[in-house]
Amino acid sequence: MPSPDPRRVAARLQELWEIARGPAGGADRPAWSPAEATAMAMVAGWAREAGLQPALDPHGNLWAARSADGPVASSGSHVDTVPDGGRYDGALGTVLALEAAAAAPDAPIALLVCAAEEA
Repeated sequence: MPSPDPRRVAARLQELWEIARGPAGGADRPAWSPAEATAMAMVAGWAREAGLQPALDPHGNLWAARSADGPVASSGSHVDTVPDGGRYDGALGTVLALEAAAAAPDAPIALLVCAAEEA
C-alpha cells in the first residue's frame, strides 16, 4: 500500500495556491469562477493518477472512487475560497482526502470535492 507523501501534499497545496494568489497572500478562487474550475480539473487529474475514476455530479461536485459499485465512505472538502481566503482553507482537506484514498487502494473510500462551498 502506498504511503501518504508529505512532499506531494505540500507541492499540491502550492499548485492550488498558484492558480489564483490573493492580493494579501491568501487564495482567491471564488465559487463558479474559472479559478475554481481549474482547481477542480487539477484535482480530477491527481485522482486519475491515483487510480480513481473522477466524475462531476449534476451540481458540479467532484467525486472520485475506484469503482462506482457498492457503498463508499467519502471524505474531502472544497477548492473555492472567499476573496483572498485562507491559503489552505478547503485545499488541505481535499489534498489529504486524496492522499488517504490513494494510500488505501482496497478500501471503499471516495474523494468528494464540493463545488461552490463558499457561496
